[in-house]
Amino acid sequence: MLGLFAITIFTGAALLFLVQPMMAKHVLPLLGGSPAVWNTCMVFFQGLLLAGYAYAHASVRALGVRRQVVLHLAVASVPGLLWVLGWAPIEAPTGKALGEGHTSPVVWLLLMLAVCVGPAFFVLSTCATLMQRWFAGLGHRTSPDPYFLYAASNAGSMLALLAYPLLVEPRLSLSGQRTWWSAGYVVLLGLTAACAAVTLRRTREVARVEPGPPPTMRQRAMWVALAAAPSSLLIAVTQYLSTDIAAAPLLWVVPLALYLLTFILAFSRRWGVPLRVSDRTLPVLAVSLAVIVLLARHDPIWLIVVLNLAALFFGGTMCHGRLAAMRPPAGHLTDFYLCLAIGGVLGGLFNAVVAPVLFDWLAEYPIALAAVCMLRTGSADRPAKDPATPVAARERWAGLARGLAAASIPAALLGVAHWVAPMVRGIASEEYREYWRNVLLVGVPVTACYMLVRSPVRFGAALGAVLLLDATIELRRNEAQVRTFFGVYAAYYTATPKGVGIIELRHGTTLHGARWVDDRFRSEPLVYYHRRGPIGDVFRAWGHTELFDRVALVGLGTGSIASYGRPGQTLRFFEIDPAVVKLATQGGLFHFIGDSKAVCEFVIGDARLSLAKEPDASFGAIVLDAFSSDAVPVHLLTREALGVYLSKLRPGGVLALHVSNRYLDLERVVAGVAGAHALAGLIRDDSVPDEESKQSLHWSSTWIVLARNKADLTPLLAQRGWHELPMKSTGRVWTDDYSSVLGVFEGF
Repeated sequence: MLGLFAITIFTGAALLFLVQPMMAKHVLPLLGGSPAVWNTCMVFFQGLLLAGYAYAHASVRALGVRRQVVLHLAVASVPGLLWVLGWAPIEAPTGKALGEGHTSPVVWLLLMLAVCVGPAFFVLSTCATLMQRWFAGLGHRTSPDPYFLYAASNAGSMLALLAYPLLVEPRLSLSGQRTWWSAGYVVLLGLTAACAAVTLRRTREVARVEPGPPPTMRQRAMWVALAAAPSSLLIAVTQYLSTDIAAAPLLWVVPLALYLLTFILAFSRRWGVPLRVSDRTLPVLAVSLAVIVLLARHDPIWLIVVLNLAALFFGGTMCHGRLAAMRPPAGHLTDFYLCLAIGGVLGGLFNAVVAPVLFDWLAEYPIALAAVCMLRTGSADRPAKDPATPVAARERWAGLARGLAAASIPAALLGVAHWVAPMVRGIASEEYREYWRNVLLVGVPVTACYMLVRSPVRFGAALGAVLLLDATIELRRNEAQVRTFFGVYAAYYTATPKGVGIIELRHGTTLHGARWVDDRFRSEPLVYYHRRGPIGDVFRAWGHTELFDRVALVGLGTGSIASYGRPGQTLRFFEIDPAVVKLATQGGLFHFIGDSKAVCEFVIGDARLSLAKEPDASFGAIVLDAFSSDAVPVHLLTREALGVYLSKLRPGGVLALHVSNRYLDLERVVAGVAGAHALAGLIRDDSVPDEESKQSLHWSSTWIVLARNKADLTPLLAQRGWHELPMKSTGRVWTDDYSSVLGVFEGF
């Protein structure tokens, strides 16, 4: 009996985690990767998840367990019934792409998600809560405390999380995934029916066995807070590691797996991390992270990654351990899980929606870290024994004032240190300047924070204030900084080894372009776009010809390629982020667009969808430069995408792709899709070995140029370093129905 319920919960959680990436892959070619698409998907899934938890809570409360079992069997059968009638649970109807027809894309997407996956996702979202609630009334020796089954739910989620990129995606097309997922749902329906039969036969009303007092609003608020803080910390750590430290694809899997593991350990009866261990370890890790931030260190990468993941793990085990310790009697189980769901949604919405609007940097990380630290157990923050008396009320307000004053001291010390540091630097001898700077800007505020560690609220508030103030001071030194749905872009001054100044535009660790500070050379293309590099060869070969009168460019960056423009030429840039266009054209930071001799045009939106609307045979060349970061837009590299590009090329036209990537062998992907269209290709791996190239900011890059016929590439063969693209074995060709990033990892 126990095994049946555990397997049912495990299966439901696994199916729930599998369906979300499947739907994301399905809508990407149809609607592109715009913020509206992803935000709509997130709101839909989180809203439906909350609806499922609310249904579980309300239906059990209104009907009791036995009648609710009958109701839920009917509800769970709806997706299966629709499937039998020819309406597959996750089979998407044929729809119009973004921008076509008269339906709003957001409305269209919501309708598509509701039709394709809504009923099944709703049922899956109720599985863990209802199975535990049903089990609570069976009279099993573990029934009075069924929360340990939540570990099975998170184990299923973790298995699906790891299985999708490692096993499912590399081996199955989307249509195959849909078939197997639908079969899994049928299995779940059978398991649910078996659980229902056992429940109807053996149920005893838990309220008669262990009624327990109803949860207070204070308890519910604490449940929500303990769920929201680690949820926010998870997203913040993931974004920080995958943009500022190591922009590696699939890196997000590790933090999410650790997060799920903390739930498993917290609610498991056999394993777990003692609450006191997490409570004492978390402040040490938080202070260590603060030291790294205040020192502005980005190496060694392994240590930074380990510290961040450890902080997430111990923060999660602390919060989720407290939740497990505060769980109510089984009669109020659905209330408890509804509060957890609300907290998880609030944490996610804060990071995904609120923070990008309020902040122009990743401020949610120190805020989430501070919140988790403030939620630690501690004696110094306990309320007065009798909070109803006037004396106790005054004591609370006085304690709050003292706490705020104490928490502000470390931040005040940091502010003073920033003011004093330049004076100390002028007085101290050269060998001790860095030492005294670190003492003032790091040692003093961090030590002041740790002195408050016995008071969780004061310690967390002080640590958050120090990190927020330091970031505010440091950000003032940037030339410009802007945050959008796609991340944080920073333009800042730096110096070459010879002391020559440049301004770079970066998104985390990914460079989007640079220019010399010296106005005499401000329009000279640098780094990946250097005149001696592969893209310089392309414009030397064809830039002066009539073929290049109209060129499409996917990905703008700083607009470096515009420096190759000539009179009478039109360069049409396709850029998904409007903020990048502003950075490249306004504010006086970069001048490639303004100084270009060509006419530069901009199309905002997903490049594949936007290009599809262009007239056929309207460009002599298409340049794709959108694959260097961790978030490779897979839908731009499929066989169908290449077909779109080819339809827009004039006879004799060429397609140039920048395939430099630190982690992925994109040459194999391009070779596969090029072979599927019987194209000819050349490649240049520009390794830049000499010191002169480095001093002129000529960086290594790899470019591929494709054409319909080998003869069309003849002008490029005259340039040094180009050779025929080897058609490596790629396994399966990437299509809209199949793609796997795992299969093209370097060395995989």
